[in-house]
Amino acid sequence: MAESIEKSSIILICFSAKYRNSYACRLEAEYAKKRDRPIIPVKIDHQYDLTGWLEEITKDENCIDFTKYEFNTVYGQLIDEINTINERINKK
Repeated sequence: MAESIEKSSIILICFSAKYRNSYACRLEAEYAKKRDRPIIPVKIDHQYDLTGWLEEITKDENCIDFTKYEFNTVYGQLIDEINTINERINKK
């Protein structure tokens, strides 16, 4: 897990109630935040909203919601967000 995060420039968290309740997922998300990796929260469960530790980790991030709109529309938003973050990373 740690090695994958170290090799990643952006972390996508596809969140759901199962993700939030997973101790392993929590450790991974907290490690990504601690390592200052940009995180993109992606909502994939229409019955779950960010709460608790997951909300705290992602509160400053732009959430991409695949439950509200057509796939192609939201997919475009996700690509735009990835490109924006990559531009910011490349300026460092």
